[in-house]
Amino acid sequence: NLGPAVIERDRYIQYAFEEHLSDTSTYQRIYPEMVEHHQGILTTKLDHWMKTFNKELTKGERKFLKAKQQANEEPFAYFYLTMKVHKTPLSTRPIVSCSGSLLEALGIWVDSKLQIVAQQMPSYIKSSYDLKQQLTQLQLPPNCYLFTADAKSMYTNIPTNFALQTIRRFLRRNSQRFPDLPIEAVTTGLEIIMKYNYFIFGDTTWLQLEGTA
Repeated sequence: NLGPAVIERDRYIQYAFEEHLSDTSTYQRIYPEMVEHHQGILTTKLDHWMKTFNKELTKGERKFLKAKQQANEEPFAYFYLTMKVHKTPLSTRPIVSCSGSLLEALGIWVDSKLQIVAQQMPSYIKSSYDLKQQLTQLQLPPNCYLFTADAKSMYTNIPTNFALQTIRRFLRRNSQRFPDLPIEAVTTGLEIIMKYNYFIFGDTTWLQLEGTA
């Protein structure tokens, strides 16, 4: 939230490859002759999910998901960087925007369901404003310190399979807390989102292999 940042195009591209896309354990290049094949894989996965969990979706949800998929023009997400100008040396954060992609509708649906779970977590805070309100009301002893911690490349450092297993196990164990949550539909949808996170950068196409979408 520091305002717009301007950078030379060739330098921006260099940051994208050197800091992110060159990491072959996280990103896989999809060459032009294979793009259509991978698009078919993703479409098949989405169609199978819709058929499998059709009865667990409301009429409105089915209509929304089908309409989004039929109207889709750009199958894959777009990759871009935000600049961490307060860092020395300057570094970048990768963003994969699924807006307008085949995964957008499923992502919206899964997010709406997982919000029910997230908001019941002890650590849930609605906004930075709410955090400030809570901190302001705290009565702390003189020898108490408040501190913050940050994670380096958090999203790409979360092991995909471990994350999916942990979320699935948690939801199954706590199914009584979330009686209206279609657990298998949510976890299967989340797996598609996290394992088939294709994106475009310039004239290149990629698949994210590790981390969260």
